[in-house]
Amino acid sequence: FPTEESRGMLYYWMREVINIIQPKVFIAENVKGLKSMSGVVDAIKNDFEKTGESGYLVIEPKVINASNFGVPQNRERIFFFGFNKKYMKKKVISSIENGKLESDIDPFPPITHISRNSLDLFPSDKYLNDLVTTKDAFFDLKEPDIEKDDEAQIFYSKAKLYKGLQGNIEVNPKKPGPTIRAEHHGNIEFRRLSRENGGKNEFELKSGMKERRLTVRECARIQSFPDNYKFVRSDRNSKYPLSASASYKLIGNAVPPLLGFHIAQRLNLIWDNIFLRK
Repeated sequence: FPTEESRGMLYYWMREVINIIQPKVFIAENVKGLKSMSGVVDAIKNDFEKTGESGYLVIEPKVINASNFGVPQNRERIFFFGFNKKYMKKKVISSIENGKLESDIDPFPPITHISRNSLDLFPSDKYLNDLVTTKDAFFDLKEPDIEKDDEAQIFYSKAKLYKGLQGNIEVNPKKPGPTIRAEHHGNIEFRRLSRENGGKNEFELKSGMKERRLTVRECARIQSFPDNYKFVRSDRNSKYPLSASASYKLIGNAVPPLLGFHIAQRLNLIWDNIFLRK
């Protein structure tokens, strides 16, 4: 089984699982940096296409930004969609292999949220929503020293500020949050910085709120997890204890649930257009 030390091999493990299960559809997600690595995306795509009994038809991978789907986070990831040829309509296979991905078989969901110019009085995209901000995500959360019930809002990284390094900036409440990463401590952004450290959230600073990093719950909200996901369980006698550090990792490794919902809804919509009925 894969371990923390073999994370770089997860792609190979996924390929093996697909080989065994041979699902009608698989979805693979990874960092967008793959796009800038010469030949890597094509190699992965070609490798996936050889998987399974009949092979898979892998749609040209694209980068999706979760913020375009109502997730309060600027999170860009590359997505691979693979369809099992064994169950596909022949005309669909032919169409895709000839480079024609018609809209009624395109698995990439249409965006629902955008950043728009507030000065545009007659926007052409008026039916799309504005991006969801961290202020929207945090609006009803209590400060950790006041919260009594939700351990995920009580616990947060106490790592010191290291200016100029990744994870050491203040969240902008007027914009979607930063990419939530799986690493702990110094890679968890600040909910707010002090004035001395360049903090710009004047309202909260004037209210006496102290400098601190994002809580586990705030990271979960940025990832679009509902609050009934109990990420921190500090009682070691619990059947399933979970530390704050482990919780940060779980949240950072996840695909935002809201984005997953949009992808699932899209697949449900185009399913009968792609696959044979048996």
